Amino acid sequence: NIRIGQFKVPFNSIINQNARWFWFNEFTLPVFAFSPIFRRGLSYHLLTPKWNVAVSLFTPKNRNNSGVAGPWGSTQRFLFTPYRKGLNVVQIGLGNWYQTNNGTSAIRFAGIPEARGAVKINTVNTGNINQVEWYDNAELETLLQYHHFAFEGGWIINTTFRLTQPCLHFSGLYAQMSYYLTDTMIKYNRIFGVFGPPTTLKNAWQLLLRVSHLNLNDRDISGGIETNVTIGINAYWLYHIKLGLDYIFANVKRSSTTVNGHDSILSINIQLLF
Repeated sequence: NIRIGQFKVPFNSIINQNARWFWFNEFTLPVFAFSPIFRRGLSYHLLTPKWNVAVSLFTPKNRNNSGVAGPWGSTQRFLFTPYRKGLNVVQIGLGNWYQTNNGTSAIRFAGIPEARGAVKINTVNTGNINQVEWYDNAELETLLQYHHFAFEGGWIINTTFRLTQPCLHFSGLYAQMSYYLTDTMIKYNRIFGVFGPPTTLKNAWQLLLRVSHLNLNDRDISGGIETNVTIGINAYWLYHIKLGLDYIFANVKRSSTTVNGHDSILSINIQLLF
C-alpha cells in the first residue's frame, strides 16, 4: 500500500489511532513532545500474518511539534504480533522518527499536562536548542488485550545532535490501562496495529489509568521533568454519545524555563459519534 499526500505518519499505536477512539481526552506527555503526527509526503505499508512494516518520507517545509519546518524527515514502524486469538492480542513494536535540520534553525521540545485546554503554557520546555543538525526519536512500544483488559505502553528516547556542542538525550515513557465493566472489548485494527472502537457503543463503561513521564533535562538544557497520573472513565450512552471524565495530577520539577510545582485538573469531554 502506498500513500501520497497528508496523513498520519507511522510511528506508534497512540498517534496512528483514529481520534474518535482515543481512550483519554489528550495525548500522553512523551507522545505529544516527541511524535510527528500529520505530515505531507509518501508512505509505504507492508502487512504479513505476523509482521507489519510501514515507512514514510516527509517533504521539506513540514512544520512539526519541535518547530522544525524542514528540510526533510522520515519515520519507520515495525510490528510483531506473536499472539492473536479473536480480539485477544499481543503486539510488540519499534518506531523511529529521524528529522534533519542542518543547523539552520533552533528547535525545542515541550510538553503540557494531559488536558490541553486547562493549561495554556508548556509546563516543561527545553527552550530554543541551537545548531542542531538532526534529531532522532526511537520508541519501544507494546499493546495487548485479554478479555475486558487492555494495555498500551511505550518508552521514547530522543537523540539531538548539535554541530558544536555535545549531543543531547531526552526521554519519556507511558503506560495506560483500560478495563470494561460491561461485556465489552476493544476492536483491534491489524492493518495499522492500533485499537479501534469498543465492540458495543451502547451502555458500555470503561475505566482508565495512565502514568506518563517526560524528562527534558540533559547537559546545559534544563527543560524540566514532568510526571502525570491520570484516572478516567468513559461512558458510551445510546449509540452516538460518549462522555469522558479524566482527573489529571501533574508534577513538574527541576525546570529552569517554566514554573515548578503541581496541578490537579478535571477534564470533561462530550463526543458525538457518527
